[in-house]
Amino acid sequence: MSETDRTTLAAKLKEVGKHSMVYGLGSIAQSAVQFLLIPILTAAFSPLAFGAFSLIQMTATISGSIFYLGITSALPRSYFDYPDERDRKSVFTTAFLLLLAGALLQVSLGMAGGRMLSQLVLRTPVYGEAMAWALGGGALLFVNYFLFAWLRIVRKSMTSVVFSIITLVGSIGLSIMRLHRNPGEVTVPFLAIALTQGVILLAFLLLYGRSAFTTRILPREVRLLLSYGIPTVLSSFAGMLIDWSDRVFIERFVSLGAAGIYSAAFRIGSMVNVLMVAPFAQIWQPMMIEYRDHADIDEFYTKVISYFFLCGGLILIFSSLFIRNLLPLVIRSKGHEGSIAVALLVMLGYLIFGYTNIGSAGLIYHRKITWFAYVYWGVALLKLAANAVVIPAFGINGAVATTLGADILVPTCLYLAARRYFPIHVDWRRLGIITAMVLLAVGYAILLEPILPIRFALKIPLALLLMGTIFLLCTTRQEKNWVRGLLITLARC
Repeated sequence: MSETDRTTLAAKLKEVGKHSMVYGLGSIAQSAVQFLLIPILTAAFSPLAFGAFSLIQMTATISGSIFYLGITSALPRSYFDYPDERDRKSVFTTAFLLLLAGALLQVSLGMAGGRMLSQLVLRTPVYGEAMAWALGGGALLFVNYFLFAWLRIVRKSMTSVVFSIITLVGSIGLSIMRLHRNPGEVTVPFLAIALTQGVILLAFLLLYGRSAFTTRILPREVRLLLSYGIPTVLSSFAGMLIDWSDRVFIERFVSLGAAGIYSAAFRIGSMVNVLMVAPFAQIWQPMMIEYRDHADIDEFYTKVISYFFLCGGLILIFSSLFIRNLLPLVIRSKGHEGSIAVALLVMLGYLIFGYTNIGSAGLIYHRKITWFAYVYWGVALLKLAANAVVIPAFGINGAVATTLGADILVPTCLYLAARRYFPIHVDWRRLGIITAMVLLAVGYAILLEPILPIRFALKIPLALLLMGTIFLLCTTRQEKNWVRGLLITLARC
């Protein structure tokens, strides 16, 4: 590779890192709504009410995975097919109108069928109002997520962070205020989220309406967007079954309170998704399409995979060693002791599953999107069958085992399907070292710490030892020098 190509590769990697950190702030702010709601709601709700809240949220999430029509996922793939800016605005406008139709259908379902859905999911109609607000807020949420996709495409990362902070402050603030007046009312958090998302939508239209939209649509893109989006909907729905079927089985075969405890622990585990996987995906998805024809794309992928698992591994090591100290501060209700294994294995699963964003590139480049539906549905049906057997026998522990298995199967199958269209080289040596250090930390936290606890002060050098091993064995001399320079700069500041 020439010096020019190396400079270009370094610039791309820097762009991925820079925007991932910025989007990380936005992702933290967005997901912090759900994360910070855990101590608020577990303190304000009984385990029964929190379990109802979780299942209503599950229903809204599954509904959104259908009614968004896959348009947000389809947008970057069509957007970069056009070099002309006017055509790109037409693609965005065409996609938005399709998405808006889906959002209106979801809002109508919530208003007309809230009580029916409450009866179907919770076996009582009393949560009908909460279900209606959940579906309405969910529709606004996926519309805004589509608008955020445009901000990512045009690299307006700071604006998305500001909107995310508004979401955080508005949703949490309104929830606290209304729970003070109506303690234990399950409708409150869904109402707060819906009102805040409405403000975000209005702000985007006022600030960027003229620059993002046009009066011209592209009829030919309707078919292309839907042909890409509908298989994505099928995949998303199967993905929701993979993620959320556990709660239903736990509620049916264990208890609603156990479903609430599992849901809280699952959200703690999803923090690796908040801190790294989701921000990375937000910048990576448009970049992988924009740069697909560059000469250094092969080495670019190899580096990105290594850095992805390197960063995720460091987060998992830290989380494993200190989760027993931090978890009681987040989950306020009793019974959190059994949540540690759930949270850590969910973290591990999210990290492995995050490789899907990279390893499936060949399917995206060649529009072989139906492969996603085949894989997701195959794994979803397999997990449903496994849940029916292991959850009645092993409860929460059985649920997290099937979840981890699904998180491994999905990216593995998609990688095997995609490599025939776009082969990706993985640095297996680096990946093996990172995996060994992570498994040592996770294994200690789950198996050994209950019987061989280590004081908090002694965990710090242990964490530094594991992280230092990764740094010494998994980085090149150039990468070590770059990290040292960064640390020196930070120390001077």
